[in-house]
Amino acid sequence: MKRHRESGEWSNTGRPILFLMTVSPGGRIDYYYYASARISVAAKVASPVFRLALYYVEFYLNGLILQWNRMVDEDARHAELMKADIMSNVEAAKAFSQCVDRFWLDTHFYLICWDKINKHFRTASDAADSRCVREAWKEISDLTEKASGARHFLEHFSDEVKRGGYGQRGSSFTGRRDFTFWYVSTSNKGKKREASVNLGKAEVEKVMKAYESVLSCLTFTSR
Repeated sequence: MKRHRESGEWSNTGRPILFLMTVSPGGRIDYYYYASARISVAAKVASPVFRLALYYVEFYLNGLILQWNRMVDEDARHAELMKADIMSNVEAAKAFSQCVDRFWLDTHFYLICWDKINKHFRTASDAADSRCVREAWKEISDLTEKASGARHFLEHFSDEVKRGGYGQRGSSFTGRRDFTFWYVSTSNKGKKREASVNLGKAEVEKVMKAYESVLSCLTFTSR
């Protein structure tokens, strides 16, 4: 799949020069957002709150892509280690244990990036006097709110332990494309709540598209 986004540079036709972003069918997302396009459009928006919020949206979006790629790489490593005889091979068993731990740590920061995007994109939407920015936020707000709920569970995992819970949680990672995080939280009254959220490659790309639509609409409305 190929996606276009504006580079922030202008041709002699008065329209922005476009370049291609190539995203592979499955696995890693080999892309990084550089500040030049954002700065060129955000500087024309009066609100300093919006400009700072948009900076952090881009910052954590880059972090989200980075973490996704780390999880993809760890999953590939996990698949290779599964071929080894970890019951008799001590070094393979150690490597397998480290791989599992790294995946969960990467998942934790992956959810943190989702949560930060949720908060800063909302702030940018509230601060911008722009219909297209609000529409971009509306496209992803339900998704990012659910992701924030998952992040909240992991961040307050110690509360589950204090209440005597086991902090039930897990994930599924299919084809290095589809990622689902599920968890069971316990309230102070002992009531359990089950929840899950899909945060795979398609969902990352949805946030990328929303961010790019903000850059696009600001590019054209600021001229």
